[in-house]
Amino acid sequence: YVRNVLNQFLKESGVITKVCPDNETIPNLPHSVGGSNVYVFQNVHNLKSPLSVNENILELYQLVRTLKENGAQSITAVMPYHPYARQDKPTLFEREAILAKLVADLLVESGVAKIITYHPHSDAVRAWYEPRAQATIITGFDFHSALARRIMVDNHLDTSKVVCCSTDAGGGKFVIKLAGEL
Repeated sequence: YVRNVLNQFLKESGVITKVCPDNETIPNLPHSVGGSNVYVFQNVHNLKSPLSVNENILELYQLVRTLKENGAQSITAVMPYHPYARQDKPTLFEREAILAKLVADLLVESGVAKIITYHPHSDAVRAWYEPRAQATIITGFDFHSALARRIMVDNHLDTSKVVCCSTDAGGGKFVIKLAGEL
């Protein structure tokens, strides 16, 4: 049902973001949003898109601002990938900005009241938004631990012979939790 509604909306709406000759973009709402609770889905890290993460996040800021200025009651940004989440603290002696906080600040300033994101690099994501906006972080931990247990049962694996590892320190916390579950 939801897929049919979305397909119909997209068919009726056409392109929401117009590209000008000088490559500036302009979001154009095909319908009135006054008084609506709007959910904006934006995969800012889309490998199939010709646009960069920066272009996608700017498009999100612009659309959120357009919705807010056209009377949306509340705006929820749904982002499977939180851009710049790995830049959650400066590296020692590198003189770096905390760009993940900048992304959060700009989303809230644009008009986002709530954000939903999946398994960000850092637990600090929630703190960047709250109390100005509500952040819902979906970790997927329950899914991953259930999947791991299922694989172990299906393959008759001995938990004492399973090794859990991560490619970086950020994933280390997740791996420790997963190993504890197994």
